[in-house]
Amino acid sequence: MSWDPLPSTFEKARRREAYGRFARIVTGTHDRGLLPFDEVKDRLRFFEQTYIGIRPVPIKAIVGTAGRSNDFDRNFLPLRPDLRERWTRVERTFPETFPPIVVYKVADSYFVVDGHHRVAISKQRK
Repeated sequence: MSWDPLPSTFEKARRREAYGRFARIVTGTHDRGLLPFDEVKDRLRFFEQTYIGIRPVPIKAIVGTAGRSNDFDRNFLPLRPDLRERWTRVERTFPETFPPIVVYKVADSYFVVDGHHRVAISKQRK
């Protein structure tokens, strides 16, 4: 591993997550975490999957996951240090823009199926 004078977006994200966790402990608030798609699907009691093609997705409208709720918090900040390697690989492979992600859309909200790291890095870059 080479020395980098600037902290990586992963390190910044981990710090933000730690500060947020500390603030929640101090204030006694509960972290909602990423909304699991299966819970939403079960509560709505319906699910129809239709491919609608490649479309822009507002990053603020991405609220949940279809399978990685233990990896990222509700702001897509990494919860575990072992996510660093994948994060770094994705960030180096796509320094400017990312390939499309795969999401489920429910009303005006989106749930990530594939592309969790791309969403997390995008949120850090904004």
